[in-house]
Amino acid sequence: MAMVATQGRESIAAKLVANLITEAGANRVLACDLHSGQSMGYFDIPVDHVYGQPVILDYLASKTICSDDLVVVSPDVGGVARARAFAKKLSDAPLAIVDKRRHGHNVAEVMNLIGDVKGKVAVMVDDMIDTAGVLELYVPYLNAGSYNHVEGTEK
Repeated sequence: MAMVATQGRESIAAKLVANLITEAGANRVLACDLHSGQSMGYFDIPVDHVYGQPVILDYLASKTICSDDLVVVSPDVGGVARARAFAKKLSDAPLAIVDKRRHGHNVAEVMNLIGDVKGKVAVMVDDMIDTAGVLELYVPYLNAGSYNHVEGTEK
């Protein structure tokens, strides 16, 4: 394998995975909701990046939920911008934020819930879901805030 020169910010592992996929015989990659869009640049073959958000928005529209009954929940402070952008696409739905502390990999504790979820349909938007442990942790916490229903989504 050839040496990969970097500018100091690129992930060598991402380029390695891209090279491994290409060497395995792929001539095109189809990816859905990449965590970082820049990852497409590591491939020497075409990459088609599709987004799941339109599907989620269509699903929520099919539920005929009144926009006054929705609240978009950010699972952490770092996801507020993503949740706010999603809320704007849902008729500028209100926002709630979960203040959590991580004690280790996939180990989190809810400290506070900022925002009103009482009687609302809570739509949680996160960038990555691997074990869904955070979603599982938040549902009872949101229930204590008297939410009406929770829809979990990934970016």
